[in-house]
Amino acid sequence: MDQLINSPRANQLLDTPRAIGTKLYLAILLAIIATVLYCNIYMTRSWQLSGLYFDNNDIREDVATNNNVTDEVLHLRQELESLLHYQKQQSNRMPQQTRDGRNHTKAKIAIMSSFVPNGNINPPPRLKDEYLKHIINKACYSYIWDYDFIFNTTYGFDDTYPNWHWLQYGTWHRVPHINARIRDYDWILYTDTDFLINDIMRPLESFINEWELYNKTNVQLLVPVDNYRGNSFTFSAFAFLIRNSTYSHILLNYWDKFARGICKNGNLNTTSSGKYNWLDTDQPGLWYAMMRTYTDYFPDRVPNDHNYPQCNESLGILNKDNPKWNDYFKNMKGLTKGSTGRELDKVPNDQPYIYSSLPDGQRSGLALQMNWGDNKMRRYEDGAFALHLKDTKSFPLGVRAELQYCRKNLGCYAHYNDQGELKIGCGDHVYL
Repeated sequence: MDQLINSPRANQLLDTPRAIGTKLYLAILLAIIATVLYCNIYMTRSWQLSGLYFDNNDIREDVATNNNVTDEVLHLRQELESLLHYQKQQSNRMPQQTRDGRNHTKAKIAIMSSFVPNGNINPPPRLKDEYLKHIINKACYSYIWDYDFIFNTTYGFDDTYPNWHWLQYGTWHRVPHINARIRDYDWILYTDTDFLINDIMRPLESFINEWELYNKTNVQLLVPVDNYRGNSFTFSAFAFLIRNSTYSHILLNYWDKFARGICKNGNLNTTSSGKYNWLDTDQPGLWYAMMRTYTDYFPDRVPNDHNYPQCNESLGILNKDNPKWNDYFKNMKGLTKGSTGRELDKVPNDQPYIYSSLPDGQRSGLALQMNWGDNKMRRYEDGAFALHLKDTKSFPLGVRAELQYCRKNLGCYAHYNDQGELKIGCGDHVYL
């Protein structure tokens, strides 16, 4: 055969019009085969990443409404569906060995949220319908990535807590809720109800893997920010990712102490007007807990014997203006903001807190704050993992489409039944 191809006669034959037509036909055929193989590989990879499985009725609907979908494609999709389902079953929490011989076990992660009405509202109200979309979004994300989704609707405080006015605010119950479950998981992502996963195809492990890549060996807490300036460390506690560790247990204990009251007259307000005031919320409590725990673990990085607010003896509450609370964080030697790329690289390797950063608009840490401000963050929306976004009419188009797929293809739901009970689930998972 090689002799024939290399002979002058063979070269003459290959130059004839018929031979040229044959070569052209073969080239087109090879291109078609390559395209089909590429599409099949791409579709397989896309479906593996998404975790979205289509039932036979949906596939038949595609066939009925699209003449380009053939029986062969139908058969291929059914086979891929079975294969991906099998792979998902086999991979759940199975140790995976990397090239360097390390055994990586899938982290056990929970996403936790809650709706606990303020104590002075009777009868307790229902969630507004628009918040049900936020819940479906988080339930669907949990289902795709095999996380537990915990939605609390019950009070977390018992009768051992003093009857402080701030404990009437429902948001405070996240403290005992997290304390009750932290030891059951490796990580818990706690979110406000109006926290929205924008990049549903990005797992939480991507944050953990990036910290490992940059040798950040002591991360205990990932928090969002309201202000991306490097010297602004206080933040809205609408979400945080916390690790199950001794460090975090101590932090949660300080937060719980704040709930019980640090000074003789309380924490930041001596009286309550009955109106919502952020000084009465759990948010300063998290800042205080972060300061106290950091001081315990890194006493050589604080300027004095303490680096957290003290009780004002005359007022009986914590000093809140002298200095400003943000200054306590600024006084922590070496404390650096940064959650990705070059900014993460600048963070000390043993720093326990990761503050979200926005170096190039492609990734924005834990979430973008979109509920207030001048909407400058809107331009970074596409690259954001999540959004703090209450207005459902402002949901990105991609999130709206994914909500439909979550409902239709994965059977995700969040609704009240006839007895007024909130029910949440996805596929065969019943979360509440």
